[in-house]
Amino acid sequence: MSETRVDALIVGHTGQDGTLLREQLEATGRSWFGVSASGSGGVGVADRPGYDVADASAVAQAVAELKPRELYYLSAVHGGSSARGEVDLAGRYAREVTINSLGVVHHLEAVRRGSPDTRLVFASSSLVFAPTESPEDRITEEMPFAPAEPYGAEKLLAGLACRDYRREHGLFVSVAYLFNHESIHRRDGYFSSQVVSGIRRILSGETDRFEVGNLDAIVDWSHAGDVVHGLQLALRHDEAQDYIVASGVPRTIRQFLDVAFDHAGLDLDAHLEVNPALLRRTNSCRIGDATRLREATGWQARISFEDMVRQLLDERP
Repeated sequence: MSETRVDALIVGHTGQDGTLLREQLEATGRSWFGVSASGSGGVGVADRPGYDVADASAVAQAVAELKPRELYYLSAVHGGSSARGEVDLAGRYAREVTINSLGVVHHLEAVRRGSPDTRLVFASSSLVFAPTESPEDRITEEMPFAPAEPYGAEKLLAGLACRDYRREHGLFVSVAYLFNHESIHRRDGYFSSQVVSGIRRILSGETDRFEVGNLDAIVDWSHAGDVVHGLQLALRHDEAQDYIVASGVPRTIRQFLDVAFDHAGLDLDAHLEVNPALLRRTNSCRIGDATRLREATGWQARISFEDMVRQLLDERP
C-alpha cells in the first residue's frame, strides 16, 4: 500500500498529452503515477507495477492504493481511416472499445468504490460532434452529439458514462472535448509530423516536393501544452463540468504550411503538389467555443498558432 496518496494518476502518460502533463506536474512539484501500453512510471511514488486498463480488478486495486487526488484518462486508440484494409477488424474494434470506452468505465467504478474524493477528467474528442456547415459556426457543450465514425462513438459512450457517474454517484467527473492540438511530442503519421519531416527532406535535398490533399481544409488548432493546462484547471475548479477545449479560430491547411515553410526559408508554392488521393476523409469543419472553460477557470492560450508551428520545426526530434 502507498504511504502517501499520489497527486495524479495519468492513464496514457507516454503519449503527447501525457508527456506534457507529466512535465507540467513536475514543474509544480506534484507527484504522479502513470500507466500506458508501453509500461508504467512515476515521480514521488513508491515503486509499484502498472496495470491493464481492461482488467477491472487491477484498476480497482491501483486506484484504491494510490488514492489519486486527480485522475487523467488520456489513453486513446484511433484506428481511423489509416486502418482501412485491416484484416482483423474484430481485433481492431475490440482494442478501440476497450481503451476508448471500457477502460474509462473501469476507472469510474474504481473511483466510486475505492477513492470517491478523486477528481477525474476524461479527454474526449471533438469527433463526438457533427461538423458545422460554416467556419463561422462554433461548437459548444450544448450541441447535440452526432459521431460519424467509431472513434467518436467510442468517446461518446465513455463521456456519457462520466455524466452518469457524476449524476448518480456524485463523483467529481469532468469531460473535456479536445479539438486539434499539436506539439513536438506528436507521434509520426499526423499532419503536423508529416509537415516537419517533409520540410526536413526538402532541406536535405532528398526531395523537392511536398504533397497535400486539400489546402482549404479548415482546422481548429491549439498547442497541446495549453490544452493539457486546461485539463488541470478543469479538475481544480469548484464544480465538475463538461468543457470544450479549443482555440475557436478556424485556420486552413494552407495557413499552417505558409507559416512552416516561411520559417524554414522555403517557397511553399515552389515545392507544393496537391494530390487529392491523399485525402482520408472529407473536409469536416469543427471549430470549438471554449467560453465555458475560460469563464469558469480563466484558461487562455499561452502559445500562439504561429509560435506552435515554428516550435514544431525547431524542436521536434
